[in-house]
Amino acid sequence: MRPLLISLTLAAAIAPVWATTVRYGDQFSDYYPVIVKEAPVLGPDIPLEKEVVVWSQFKNRKATLARSDGSKIPYEKEIGVVTVESKNGSKQYLLLKKFRTVELKWINDRLLLLSCNIGHMAGVEAIFDSQNGKWIYRQSMSYGDE
Repeated sequence: MRPLLISLTLAAAIAPVWATTVRYGDQFSDYYPVIVKEAPVLGPDIPLEKEVVVWSQFKNRKATLARSDGSKIPYEKEIGVVTVESKNGSKQYLLLKKFRTVELKWINDRLLLLSCNIGHMAGVEAIFDSQNGKWIYRQSMSYGDE
């Protein structure tokens, strides 16, 4: 055990340190997901990826992501729709535009986190309150070394 600790300490001491700075703001607000009243129709001419379904912790809600195929459409033309359904409520729709990747994750049984990568050095995170049908957080992030 002792040689392992010595090796790890030595490796950490001599390895280069890569510092990445994250800057938060609203510089990419044009890329924020938006709430829409009706289900957006992704046209028949848009190639789609397989839908992704993510259930909340207690399976009271689910989020379904339908999005254009990123291997066939440039990211500045990407479009996606997140449909949020609950056992006790109507469907809610979130529209996404201009992104590379999207990750959905339930924080708890009510709050949905959307992480959108919009470039090599930028992203957007948003938290949607599915019980109240409102955004409680939307923020731009840019990454860089300083």
